[in-house]
Amino acid sequence: MPRRAPPLANHHARRVVIIDDHPLIRRGLERLINSGDRFTVVAEAGSAIDGLKALEKCDAEVVILDIGLPDKNGIDLTKEIVAKFPRTHVLILSMHDDADHASRALKAGATGYMVKNDALEKIEIALEEVRNGRRYVSASVAAQLA
Repeated sequence: MPRRAPPLANHHARRVVIIDDHPLIRRGLERLINSGDRFTVVAEAGSAIDGLKALEKCDAEVVILDIGLPDKNGIDLTKEIVAKFPRTHVLILSMHDDADHASRALKAGATGYMVKNDALEKIEIALEEVRNGRRYVSASVAAQLA
């Protein structure tokens, strides 16, 4: 079942949902994102089904989505999110740092593709770019795509 975050401390913060099958990753991202004042995690889920349920209840601006989920591939889920929630942007956060995965995610409708190794330093920049509808791709992957 998706877990809801506590009520917003900053009502102007941009709303984020995290969908990743690893609780440690979800909690770490939540703490990292909520430590600033520009974004707040409003829900998180460990599966595609729970993630879609969370998105139905939250008016999220950005979804941080892992590719490897137990019940559905994150790239397929991206297509579904983009179709059902057209105002919500998808930022794929993956361990795969290759152009093939990134290209498939972007073609599926993701606004951004970030490698997990970059998340600690760049997550807020990536979220801001994606939230504003601008494409964000980790530098290591962008070089391969070019």
